[in-house]
Amino acid sequence: VGRLHSAVIPRKGEPALIVSTIEDLRANYCCYYKDIRHFPDWDMSPMDNNIRLYLDVLKDNGISSGRLGYEEDTVSVQFQQKLSDKLGVYDFVDVAYDTMMRRTVKSEEEIDLIRHGVEICEVGGYAAVNALKPGITEVEAANACNVAIAAELRKRFPDIEYDDLNNKCLFQTGPYRSRIGHTMNAHRVVQKGEMMSNNPYCIIAGFYHVLERSMYWGNIPDEAMAYFKTNVSAHYAGLKALKAGIK
Repeated sequence: VGRLHSAVIPRKGEPALIVSTIEDLRANYCCYYKDIRHFPDWDMSPMDNNIRLYLDVLKDNGISSGRLGYEEDTVSVQFQQKLSDKLGVYDFVDVAYDTMMRRTVKSEEEIDLIRHGVEICEVGGYAAVNALKPGITEVEAANACNVAIAAELRKRFPDIEYDDLNNKCLFQTGPYRSRIGHTMNAHRVVQKGEMMSNNPYCIIAGFYHVLERSMYWGNIPDEAMAYFKTNVSAHYAGLKALKAGIK
């Protein structure tokens, strides 16, 4: 909710999660870390509280010198200066890119979760299409998608937290709005013969899935079909070229 939260991961020993006190129940429920440290919203800023707890974690792990990796692309100039002032005995190195690349290697558990996520998006996408009828608006089509995704999430993952971040459909229509993709839904009535952008989102345990589809309600113009066939050809050419070990 706008507060800075952090993870401190020593080379040896338990990693620690640092969160605001108001988020303690979510952290305890959602995170598998055993060491969860909280800070209040008074006395000092979230930034200063995080740095205070960094020092505590490092001290508790017996780390008094050496290199600390941090994700520089998430750090403001002000935060970087405070880190330098308070943790000046350490050498800092940017690990943002390496951390990102590590996330591209998935476990079997992660791959299984991702497959569920894309299947759930597909359920929502079909629900939006099936809801189309004369007079329906973008908001109503998107809501049909959201209801279907919520029901499928409940069926497959009954114990996860649920809020509007788990589930959101962007459904834009018309010659201008359907080209944008990342805009909010409007109470615009969907018209037959127009292009539609149907984008169901589904987030499970921090894994983000989206099914993005362009479609027409009615006949597809020849020009649009030509572009679509080019995309499909490129897609299958890429799949054919995909082999382990190649770039």
